[in-house]
Amino acid sequence: AKSCYDSVNALWVKEVERTREVNAAKRAKHEEALAKCGDDAKKIAKLGSFTPAPPNLAKVLWCAFGKWKIIWAMSLYVLSSLLQFLPVLILNDLVKYFEMGSPPNYQALLFHPWGDVVG
Repeated sequence: AKSCYDSVNALWVKEVERTREVNAAKRAKHEEALAKCGDDAKKIAKLGSFTPAPPNLAKVLWCAFGKWKIIWAMSLYVLSSLLQFLPVLILNDLVKYFEMGSPPNYQALLFHPWGDVVG
C-alpha cells in the first residue's frame, strides 16, 4: 500500500503544480482581457470572473495505476453488479411460476423452474 500511496502522492504533487501554472497563465490572460475592456461594463460582464481549474485526480490515478488495471477493475465491478442482480431474476422467475394457472406453460419464464432452483 505504501508504494501505491507514494506513486499517487508524487503524481498528485506534480498535478497540483501543473494546475497552478496553468491557472496562473489563464489568470494573466483574463486580467489582460479585462484591461483591454477598460470601463465598458458590458464587456466586463461578458468576460465574468476568473475561476481556477482544480487538479485532476482521475488523471493522477490513471497515470499512477495504468490503463489496464483501471479497465480490469471496472470490468470486475460491472461483472460483480451483474452477478448480484442474478438472484433477483431467479426469484422473479420462481414467483411467476408459482403464480401461473397452468404449471406446464414455461414460455413466460426465463429458465425452467428446476434450473431456477438449482441456480
